[in-house]
Amino acid sequence: MNIYGLTALIAALVCIYLGIFVYFRNRSESINRVFLFLNFAIASWCMATYIQSVYMVNVKMVINYIKLYSIGSYFVPALSLHFAFAVIRRKKNAVLTASYLISVLFTIFSFSPFLLTETKRFNHHFMVQPEVGYAVFTLFMIVCVSIGFLYLFKEYRVSSGYQQMQLKYILFAWCVIAFLGLAIYYAQFYGINIPIPHDIFVIGYFSLLTYAIVKYRLMDVKVAVTRTGIFILVYTLVLGIPFAVAVKYKFYLIDIFGVNWWAAPLVLMAALATFGPFLYIFLESKAEATILKEQKRYQETLKQASIGMTRIRDLRRLLDLIVHIVTKTVKISYAAIYLLNNEAKEYVLQVSRDKGRLPLIKVSADNPLIQWLARHRTPLIYEEIKRKMLDSQDGGYKLLEENLRVLDAAVVVPSLL
Repeated sequence: MNIYGLTALIAALVCIYLGIFVYFRNRSESINRVFLFLNFAIASWCMATYIQSVYMVNVKMVINYIKLYSIGSYFVPALSLHFAFAVIRRKKNAVLTASYLISVLFTIFSFSPFLLTETKRFNHHFMVQPEVGYAVFTLFMIVCVSIGFLYLFKEYRVSSGYQQMQLKYILFAWCVIAFLGLAIYYAQFYGINIPIPHDIFVIGYFSLLTYAIVKYRLMDVKVAVTRTGIFILVYTLVLGIPFAVAVKYKFYLIDIFGVNWWAAPLVLMAALATFGPFLYIFLESKAEATILKEQKRYQETLKQASIGMTRIRDLRRLLDLIVHIVTKTVKISYAAIYLLNNEAKEYVLQVSRDKGRLPLIKVSADNPLIQWLARHRTPLIYEEIKRKMLDSQDGGYKLLEENLRVLDAAVVVPSLL
């Protein structure tokens, strides 16, 4: 097995794991279900690459295995487009239906000479010969990915809040990581020698998509992108250096170790694999310290301000100070504080700081929004409620969305007092 086969096998296992992980996080979400099928299709495609690196005596068996595992790849264009539709919650249309029909058509011809034919044996791997049908499949992939990108980008331009953050992750993974991976794959497949295992990009792509689906609102996109970049860099070195040593110094190692020359790069890979996680953690902490410098600065400012607030006895002055410091330090355009009037059973606006907004003066204690906050005691995010309203038939989310819209609030934070 060569380095390409090893990375393909790792990528296949990562895809299967991440697909199952995301699916069981929320099985009712369409995006999670489509993501699972997309991961399985990519994993099957990676296995076709892995088979090419495994030594087999029967060449005919190799080509049959490659054709079998390549079936998954024929559904990747349609599933990628379906994934884009699921992200933006767009209903299926004729374009998506046609893409699935084309994928089925490619599957029907998967064992014919229309797509892949003979397999050439090299020293430690095989190479299949793409035919005219595979060029059509390549074009089909480009069209589906381009359409999906256009839908995602169009939605990104009109989105806000958590959804916009999610789309940032996905668009970066789609445009940069997936594009590079596909470009390198097709270049290698059509005979252009690029000494980079393309399946490394598969790992980065699905890792970032997983993060976007599961925890997209917890971190700025720069941090996720940086983490992915560092991961790819570190493990490219971990896997690439032993491979480069084995290729360049093979005969020198044979002179020293004889028939067991392969043990040297294997030991080197084991040593680098042990050192790799520590290097990743170190580089990640340094990068995040630089990227999150501004956030840590205003967090420290808020901590210092909170200490000083304990000495203020005038409630009105304290509330004014809280709103002023939060909007100025965190750089948000609108903040307001409501306090409960027990006699009137309503929450009354005390202070607000805004740009052109007319905040609601009072909110009834019987309001569904207040009732939800009293039960859950956790912040309420408008974009999350809007998504749940669209994805479920629960009328409660509709009431919450309407009240948040009336308040013109992106986030509502309940007091724990």
